[in-house]
Amino acid sequence: MFTLRTLSKNGEEQNHYLGKHYKITSKENSEENFESYIKTELPIYLNKEDVYSFITSENCEFVIPLIKENNYFIINQNGKTFDNLTNN
Repeated sequence: MFTLRTLSKNGEEQNHYLGKHYKITSKENSEENFESYIKTELPIYLNKEDVYSFITSENCEFVIPLIKENNYFIINQNGKTFDNLTNN
């Protein structure tokens, strides 16, 4: 079981339960899918240039754009960091 923990630049913390598996789509690894997500999943308040990846939850329940100004971590069921998705 995985959770996406988001730490925003204004100090807010959000946790999104992803399920047993998740998918990361980045421009570098899958440009065609990334551009498709830009067209269908990018909120109007975000600038396309600020997004470096999208994360999709189990069963595609939701898609979250990962933006440059935030920090992102995948947390496992034990509460430990499984992966750091922050764009450095």
